[in-house]
Amino acid sequence: MNEIERERKFLVKYLPPDIKDGLKSSDYIDIDQGYTQDGLRVRREIFKNGDERYSIIKKLLTTHAAAKIETHPFGKADKKMFSKHWPLTRGRRVSKKRFVLSEDGLVVHLDIFAGGKNDGRILVEVEFPQNYDLKSFIPPGWFSREVTEELTNSDIAEGKVIPLA
Repeated sequence: MNEIERERKFLVKYLPPDIKDGLKSSDYIDIDQGYTQDGLRVRREIFKNGDERYSIIKKLLTTHAAAKIETHPFGKADKKMFSKHWPLTRGRRVSKKRFVLSEDGLVVHLDIFAGGKNDGRILVEVEFPQNYDLKSFIPPGWFSREVTEELTNSDIAEGKVIPLA
């Protein structure tokens, strides 16, 4: 199955007090994801309630990084499949805590990275519906500069440092 993921990624200047306070009681997802040499993304998501979800996909970037085509060679995976592929990601992994927010009716993933050189660094990804004009989005004041085309999760997994806002 192919699906188009349309997103823009931003650094974060600061967390507004209402968002910062809200994170303490918000649901979250702990994400461990790694990348194989042949480009598979291997992911485990552990939800606040303890549920787990696994996936293995291949992302192919289109000419504009804000629109990504995801192909799902396996899509949803199980723990056994994850365990088989996870060792292949050694040296190309990232861990983060994801909070799902809303901004002007759009889904915003606020990711706080854990471990390594990016421990505590924050990125936000704004997801857009198919009919939304990406260029018309005006980021709120707490967003910093856009890094959609210069910073991918696989870059971070391979050791690229998320810049400070």
